[in-house]
Amino acid sequence: MQTQDFFISLEDNDSHLLDTHVDAYLNLLNKMRGSKTSPYKFKDRMGIVDCNFFDELAKVWAGWQPNLHGRLVQPFSVKDFVIRPEWKQYCDGRRPDWGSPWDSCDKVVVPCKVEDGHRVVCVVDLLLWEIQVYDPKAHWVPQGGTHICQQILPLRRLFPVICLQAGFFNRTGRRTYDSTPMKARRMNEKQVPRQISSKSNGVFVLLMIRSLLRGLKCVKTAERDIQSHRQDIAYEIFTNSLPEEC
Repeated sequence: MQTQDFFISLEDNDSHLLDTHVDAYLNLLNKMRGSKTSPYKFKDRMGIVDCNFFDELAKVWAGWQPNLHGRLVQPFSVKDFVIRPEWKQYCDGRRPDWGSPWDSCDKVVVPCKVEDGHRVVCVVDLLLWEIQVYDPKAHWVPQGGTHICQQILPLRRLFPVICLQAGFFNRTGRRTYDSTPMKARRMNEKQVPRQISSKSNGVFVLLMIRSLLRGLKCVKTAERDIQSHRQDIAYEIFTNSLPEEC
């Protein structure tokens, strides 16, 4: 059961969503996918990871590239690099405890917190072997997405290594890709909602993920509707955390 402070900050338009807010709703969305009474109809074969996944990759990759827009400070050798045991657990669907094995998915949704705490949604397409980046600030820099694609370099560089060392390709029989960085493309600004305030960033991210899981085009949400969405998200988390007898 979440605390009162959790819901107060979640509904507060002057507060940024925390990782605990984002993960709680992602957990709920994942549970809803297996529920016959869910108000949403979800697209199959899409996995979700928690906020901690990208954070861990970013911290480790910083040892090779502290400035994601600069050069490597030391050579990166895939042969000498060993993934952390918990990264394999993500691939196996054992982390978080509401995760899905990647070999049962066609896509994996990764929430990423990049520079200045800004959140974007990355969809790793395991069939096309590319990363699609949904950035609610895309309308601020409409000409290309080079900057944001560099910001997710930890995911682009380390996700292929995780798949190789965790046995993903052996289990799926899919084409084995080398460990070169995955291609990434930022989705057109017309395909994502337009964030105005940084404090609404996390809400936009959750709405985008919910739409992607449902196989829908990303919802076109206005900034003026964010308060209502915050309340709806809080209500869904609260009601689904109550004991069944309630």
